[in-house]
Amino acid sequence: MLLKPQKKTNPQAGAKPILNLKDISISFGNFQAIKNVSTTVYENEIRCFIGPNGAGKTTILDAICGKSPITSGQITYYEGQRSLNIEKMRDYDISRQGIARKFQAPSIFNALTIWENVSLAVAKEYSVWQALTSHFTTAQKTRIQEILHLIGLEALQDQYPALLSHGQKQWLEIGILLAAKPRLLLLDEPVAGMGRNETERTEALLLKLKENCTIICVEHDMQFVQDIADNITVFHEGQVLDEGSFERIQNNPKVIAVYLGRNED
Repeated sequence: MLLKPQKKTNPQAGAKPILNLKDISISFGNFQAIKNVSTTVYENEIRCFIGPNGAGKTTILDAICGKSPITSGQITYYEGQRSLNIEKMRDYDISRQGIARKFQAPSIFNALTIWENVSLAVAKEYSVWQALTSHFTTAQKTRIQEILHLIGLEALQDQYPALLSHGQKQWLEIGILLAAKPRLLLLDEPVAGMGRNETERTEALLLKLKENCTIICVEHDMQFVQDIADNITVFHEGQVLDEGSFERIQNNPKVIAVYLGRNED
């Protein structure tokens, strides 16, 4: 992958907000999973959500993409001068606004080649059969090759996903999401199970992607978080414990006590 990590910047310096969570609470029966969570994410920011298992990180991602309804609060998504309250929108309507979600386990078509996986996403208006039998426009072919080059799989485009490493499968799914040109990308533990080499290549990929989109990333790998995060939101027992730079949160005694000072599975 011909990518070099880029220096992190402070996205709040003159940046516009892209997402605002205000007093979000989520309950499942009598269990309150999220308690009055508020935070603002800015354009072209990489925001990492960290915290112990069960702290509410993935639940917040589910709420943003419409997978889990909220009990109270407001989720506002900004696009230029337009703002949308998306907390009551269906997941497919939210995705149409430019919000893409990647789950922890890769979701790809193993019976299709890498090129076919990406081409199917680019030609999303076609059925599977139409996409695999149609002649793509020059613009579509160019877009497919751009994505394959970006995710570092251009040389493997005629191979099937079964031959890919775990990290390469993760990159392929990110490439599939990029076909929709998302403004906000939600990633759930993107480097879980990767070795250091693949983790570093994923860091380089995400730092490149932030030029054109905002990324919210749930992750336990603290070296990865330190390398890519512009800001970090620390969750504990469904609440925001602290928020800010890595330097800030690593020196917070409460954060050290509940998360940084103990090993995670």
